[in-house]
Amino acid sequence: MSGRQITNRVTINYPLHQKHVVRVKPTIALSELFKLAVKQKNLDPVRYELHHPTQKDLVLDLTAPLNQYAISEVMVVGKQMSHSESSTRYTINRTRRQVLPPSE
Repeated sequence: MSGRQITNRVTINYPLHQKHVVRVKPTIALSELFKLAVKQKNLDPVRYELHHPTQKDLVLDLTAPLNQYAISEVMVVGKQMSHSESSTRYTINRTRRQVLPPSE
């Protein structure tokens, strides 16, 4: 038998129903798969995380290998802002809007 390496077909699900299929080793670290996923769509890795495809609230441990989860799909999901971040962003946006006096 030749020195062929075993690879798995993994579907990466993005927001807005976009998908990308890659072939990777089953032992790939999820951090590497995540880097590949965000690079493919030019996403900011700080704003996204990997989730389990059926347990959608489960954020995957990026230090774990793919085969630890026994999945062939992952979801790239935008991180949820905490309430304080959301409130701060709203306040900042409101203060940027200034009412200009009518021009004469």
